[in-house]
Amino acid sequence: MAIALTLATVVCLAADAFALDRLVSGAIDFRQSGAATYVLVAEGRVAADACDRLGSVTGIGDAGGLRVARNTLAPERMPSTNLPVFEATPGMVSALAPSGRAGPGVLLAERVAEHLGLEAGDELLAGGEAIAVRGTYAYPDDGRRTGIGYAVLAPTAAVGLVDECRITVWPPSQEHARLLWSTLRDGILDEAEDPRVQQLSTRHGQTFAGGAEHDARVTRFAPIVAGAAAACVGLVAVRRRRLDLSGALHLGCSPSALLAQMLLEALSAVAAAAGLTGAGTVVLLALPVGALDAGAIGRVAASCVLLMACGHLLGVAIATLAVREKHLFRYFRHR
Repeated sequence: MAIALTLATVVCLAADAFALDRLVSGAIDFRQSGAATYVLVAEGRVAADACDRLGSVTGIGDAGGLRVARNTLAPERMPSTNLPVFEATPGMVSALAPSGRAGPGVLLAERVAEHLGLEAGDELLAGGEAIAVRGTYAYPDDGRRTGIGYAVLAPTAAVGLVDECRITVWPPSQEHARLLWSTLRDGILDEAEDPRVQQLSTRHGQTFAGGAEHDARVTRFAPIVAGAAAACVGLVAVRRRRLDLSGALHLGCSPSALLAQMLLEALSAVAAAAGLTGAGTVVLLALPVGALDAGAIGRVAASCVLLMACGHLLGVAIATLAVREKHLFRYFRHR
């Protein structure tokens, strides 16, 4: 019986976990593609300090400004190449290279670092100077707004005016995106005017439907299905023993004592099934696959196990109470 309960629980758990993992992976792809990042472009008109302060607003993860530097860099290893240089506020540096080193120096786009053979801690030789490399940042050519995909970022203080402000809003919210207008030096402008707020990338569309898909997923009923399956297991198990149970009643066993005995037996099966399911969940968490965190899988497993236990005990109780002593000979004929 414990094996049957375990199978029912694990199948339901796996179905809902797989559906949730697909939704979480979609959310990660949406965010990492830049679709949840909104950009206000207004050359020399965006207040850098106001832009970085947006990062403290609830719902906004990263906020930072960029402006084009006057000079370019010509690395000595690639003297024929002039790398564009952008000045980045602390918020932008933190968003692009959260693991970068502190202190003076520049950040290199990963493709630039690869071509130059440099990494964090090295020095970039250009114009007779050695410039420390604080780190690198990823900016794939996947349809997002171009500009810093093959460039050098020079960290700068959040003062003065910048050319653009970027914020990452999660979950995506147009209300939060409109806050970008507050960073314009001339104040809040009508959105119909130029400049405009736009997504960093529209490859995954303008909106993320993961929330609605999460609420509408069929597998949200998985714990209920686990409970129903466990109840059926209990009904069938007791039905197969109804001749013995009816005989016990005929010999003088009270219905309450019989019910208590069956519930204790069912409880032992539930405990064994819960233990096996828990062990399987631990193994699943140890595998480096999927996008779900331990908390999400744990909640799904707990829901399935809880309803499995309730369903099985309920099924056993109903089936036991349905056994009648007066049907002893009928049970015998149908044995």
